[in-house]
Amino acid sequence: CNHRLFSVGCGLDQATFSTEGLLVAACSEDPPYVEASEWGSKAAAQGDANWFALGKVKVGTEVRMCVGQDGNRLYLNAPFRATSLGGTATATPGCDKRVGTCAGKFDNLASHAGFPFIPSTNPHLKELTTPEPDMGKK
Repeated sequence: CNHRLFSVGCGLDQATFSTEGLLVAACSEDPPYVEASEWGSKAAAQGDANWFALGKVKVGTEVRMCVGQDGNRLYLNAPFRATSLGGTATATPGCDKRVGTCAGKFDNLASHAGFPFIPSTNPHLKELTTPEPDMGKK
């Protein structure tokens, strides 16, 4: 799909898919993460253990990308500079731009502007081989 998630072209409302949680744990070590019980509940309700993966997590004015989920814990691409346990954070799910995700996760197939039947790898370039030394000579 060529649309950014939650853009006008996508047609989805970010507030509808956002989940606010009360921070019970945060780690700035490798891998950085934040934790809230609401996020695990949302993933379980949606039937997707990685519901928030590729999405965004916002604490205060800072925003980070969620690179994976394990229950209540959201792993981040970079730690937050300032988090306070007991504070709130908002998480929104991400999209991998595939037609199945658009239809299954967001029920938004009508707005999918991609090319779902184009192969992800070029079948003509399966393998490039070096020609043998005598090929092409007369």
